[in-house]
Amino acid sequence: MIGNRTVNYDALDLIVSIPNQSRVLLVNDLRENYDIFCSIVVYPVVPKGMILLRLIPTAVHTLEDVAYTIDTFKELKTKLEKGDYHSEEILNANA
Repeated sequence: MIGNRTVNYDALDLIVSIPNQSRVLLVNDLRENYDIFCSIVVYPVVPKGMILLRLIPTAVHTLEDVAYTIDTFKELKTKLEKGDYHSEEILNANA
């Protein structure tokens, strides 16, 4: 560890198989349309063709936040299966 750790947290990691060109679309959709920020980890940390989505829940997050995140990831799974992230554009749900 570099430096002093002043805040305790646990990361929540989710590994997803997704083509390279779709990674940015998925993470952008999460941030812009669902207000969920996560970092993305790619090869060589995870196998090629996979990404790791890292979420860091904190004490400020509520059980409602957790439920919302789980529901959002269910929606993302459906979008992945339909191939929505293979397109050039993700519609902004907030527009």
